[in-house]
Amino acid sequence: MLKSQQPPSHFSPLVKRDINVHVETELPYTYSVPVSVQHLARLELREDLHTLNESLAQFRDWVRKSRDIRNVRTDSNFLLRFLRAKKFSLPMAQQTLLKYLNLKKRFPKATCDLDCLDPKMINLINSGYLFVSPVRDTQGRRVIIGVGNNLDPHKYTEDDQFKIHMLTYETLLLDEETQVRGLTYFADIKGVSTSHITLWSPTEFARAVKWGEQSIPARHKDVHFINVPSPVRFVYDFVLSKLSPKMKSRMKIHSNLTEVHNSIGVECLPKEYGGTIPMAEMIGKLL
Repeated sequence: MLKSQQPPSHFSPLVKRDINVHVETELPYTYSVPVSVQHLARLELREDLHTLNESLAQFRDWVRKSRDIRNVRTDSNFLLRFLRAKKFSLPMAQQTLLKYLNLKKRFPKATCDLDCLDPKMINLINSGYLFVSPVRDTQGRRVIIGVGNNLDPHKYTEDDQFKIHMLTYETLLLDEETQVRGLTYFADIKGVSTSHITLWSPTEFARAVKWGEQSIPARHKDVHFINVPSPVRFVYDFVLSKLSPKMKSRMKIHSNLTEVHNSIGVECLPKEYGGTIPMAEMIGKLL
């Protein structure tokens, strides 16, 4: 059985149902997102209030009756992540939830007890290794920014890397507009060395990425890389071979920043990459 063995934490999806935003309710769902986002949801996800409420009721009923899972949140915010990620295909949303719980079972150190006050996580954000731009891209999406060389491979482990990504996902997915619009990624790989690469074995890294694609209930819309050195290109190609055709088509390696700017805009990037807000200031807005 996929049964939570972890105590509740700030961003744990297996928290008790009477904590803050995780309150379960049987009242009909009503929109809190702007009309423009509701329109996008109808256009891209086949979502309307009738479909949404009917799917939520069926999803909750399935969770309650399932013999395979226990202590899983059934509030609207949590379940809608899976429904929206799978365009309201209930069977696919159910399978993704099971995969998500298996991800947490397979990688417990990196996916459970997520805490934004964890000193390691704060340091990884402050260092500029991974953070979220306060400015959305040209499609209105939140942009996750990663600078590989800002990770000290002698100080942090592969679990720390995985954990900061999971903390970022869980936090962003609290926002229903992000559930609908999806996420954009920008990563600078300049300076990434053998020490960074050997934190993971290629097979384990590919497995973690594949599990992440299949198990995290987010719409991964665009992934942009720049300054990819030859050793990393080998790992990139190996990981790419493990991903779905749809995900492969959304991953791009750029030879210059102009290509990135043309794809996602300038303002969502730090000043160091052509934007107007310095990286340190961007990070400061988040903490």
